[in-house]
Amino acid sequence: MHWEGKTPRMLPEDFAMGERFEQGVDWPLSYDQIEPFYERAEREIGVSADVEDQSYLGLSYKPGYVFPMRGMPLSYLDKTVAKGVDGTPVELDGEHYELKVRPFPQGRNGIPNPAYDEGRGFTPVGAVSTSQVEEGGRCQGNINCVPICPVQAKYNAGKTLAKALQTGRVDLLAQSVASKVVVDPDSGRVTHVEYRTYGDNEGRSTRIARGRLFVICANAIETPRLMLASGLKSTSGLMGRNLMDHAYLLSWALLPEVAGTMRGTVCTGGISDLRGGGFRRRQAAFAVDIHNDGWGWATGSPYTDLLNLVDNENRFGADLRRELVQQISRQLLLAFMVEVPPSPSKRVTVDASFKTSSATCARSSRTRSRSTRCAVSPSRASSRAGSTSASAPPTTLLRPLRLRLRQLRGPGVRDPRRHHLAGTHIMGTSPHSSVVDAQQRSWDHQNLYLVGGGSMPSVGHLEHHIDDRRALLPQRPAT
Repeated sequence: MHWEGKTPRMLPEDFAMGERFEQGVDWPLSYDQIEPFYERAEREIGVSADVEDQSYLGLSYKPGYVFPMRGMPLSYLDKTVAKGVDGTPVELDGEHYELKVRPFPQGRNGIPNPAYDEGRGFTPVGAVSTSQVEEGGRCQGNINCVPICPVQAKYNAGKTLAKALQTGRVDLLAQSVASKVVVDPDSGRVTHVEYRTYGDNEGRSTRIARGRLFVICANAIETPRLMLASGLKSTSGLMGRNLMDHAYLLSWALLPEVAGTMRGTVCTGGISDLRGGGFRRRQAAFAVDIHNDGWGWATGSPYTDLLNLVDNENRFGADLRRELVQQISRQLLLAFMVEVPPSPSKRVTVDASFKTSSATCARSSRTRSRSTRCAVSPSRASSRAGSTSASAPPTTLLRPLRLRLRQLRGPGVRDPRRHHLAGTHIMGTSPHSSVVDAQQRSWDHQNLYLVGGGSMPSVGHLEHHIDDRRALLPQRPAT
């Protein structure tokens, strides 16, 4: 539930990083194979976007395709930034790019598109109905849509779950935690899953779930944790390895004029022109989010602004209200999302001291690669150029109050982790180089599927290269 609601498709080149750039590994699937499933997901979510805004860097759509709902407009802040950014030339690795502020596809209710589904239109039903506020009203531009949209316009998986429960073919076990996956030693097939219940009155008990097919979809940390705690590794040795995330560079400034900050959803537009390109042979790609919620992520605004004005400047009454509006409505935050590579050294392991307790504990190891750090330099340069173009001098307020951030390189460079978890049970074409196949079925247990971001061999348009494609595989003794 706690997501911003942006729903961009991956680029075609993201699925073939090895073939196109000799970096990383290729997916066992192509964009063309994935495209029909993008359309199904966009129908289920009810995505608001316009195809003409999203057709760039090789992104293509089948003839006549439109999104279920019309695109959401750029915010006033987006348009203010666009005045200084649109048309700005950028050169990376000898290639020239022209920047443009584009609207993001949104997973929230907008205006249904009458041209959708070959002219039959899109009618939200059930949990995404725009006529029932308790089930999801039309987006009203609230800035507090994270963590929870006040009118439930933003999609969340609970809406799909609600429809699934209505079929009568789904049992939801609350206050229950899967604790062990049990396999038949001869066939390798999963026979059952042990789970622990934590009822208010019943206390704790261990129970068993049996079936013919088993699907584990517990995110890129908990899925490998459960498998490793159950003693189930993988032929490739990659269970729990290649943990990926996104590195973020935050840059913030105070604009010289009121720009409508705090109006609209958290992030309606950004600069996506550097998501892809030939420069990915040498460095990371990145995209830029324009945050409508001001310096909230970086400094804790607007609460910190209020504390400063009251405690340090002794403002109150009409003067306090006027100064709050003057400061907050001019805030600009640019968030540079930088790709991070898969690497076997970035992994999830299980703490042995917890294996015999009622719950196992996962430990993760993540580091930033050289090429990720290299991408920070052009990102930082772009942020300064963007601030200059928008007539916004970079602020000197660089003391994060709520996040433990790590200095990467140079003044004002901060690297928070975004928790866009991927890897740890990557898909591929061979049991010797991956954990699951293209259908996310386990190579080692034929009736088990490991589903979710952990199956991704890369993190998409924020993909990252590694110096050696073979580095994806764990090191084995020479034979």
